[in-house]
Amino acid sequence: MSARFSLLDVVVLVEGIPQEGVPAGSLGTVVDLYGVPSATSCEVEVADDEGRTPWVGPVAYEHLRPHWWPRRTEV
Repeated sequence: MSARFSLLDVVVLVEGIPQEGVPAGSLGTVVDLYGVPSATSCEVEVADDEGRTPWVGPVAYEHLRPHWWPRRTEV
């Protein structure tokens, strides 16, 4: 079963897109969902270390995983 994602979820590409210069492990944001409610892919905007957007395109859910930020316990 593929994971489900929502708009603006932060995701990690588990497989790179070499023809676009996007390496595996890149962080992206879900900016559109295809075929809702039975979506199997989504539009992902990938950002580089300087906040630029080098690539936006469709990615199948099986090539993504959620990026979980650790919960901050200090105040």
